[in-house]
Amino acid sequence: MHLHVIKHTSKVIGFFKLDCGYHEDYAFCPSNGLGLRSFVIDKRLQGQGLGQVTIKVLIAYLKQHYSHYCWLYLTVNCKDRLAKSCYQKAGFLEEKALYLDGPAGPQHIMYMAL
Repeated sequence: MHLHVIKHTSKVIGFFKLDCGYHEDYAFCPSNGLGLRSFVIDKRLQGQGLGQVTIKVLIAYLKQHYSHYCWLYLTVNCKDRLAKSCYQKAGFLEEKALYLDGPAGPQHIMYMAL
């Protein structure tokens, strides 16, 4: 698990985790897939497009520093329509099946080619 902070104008505005062993815990993720976990933008700053910008910068970063991975996967709670929309606008696609084995309720499975 690799921990990262998100900065904007020199201030920490969020964080996320990159899970290099995501495929070991989630059968829907291929062995050359990387997991994006706990992606959080400060609630006071949400709705300003910072999540989408961060994901676009993240993709470029992953292509440079995690080039042996071909996919980025995540799950998002079915109740969190705003987060799902953010991921879709950033270019994530959605699997038809839901992830149902987690403690947080049904989750959309989303992915992006790197």
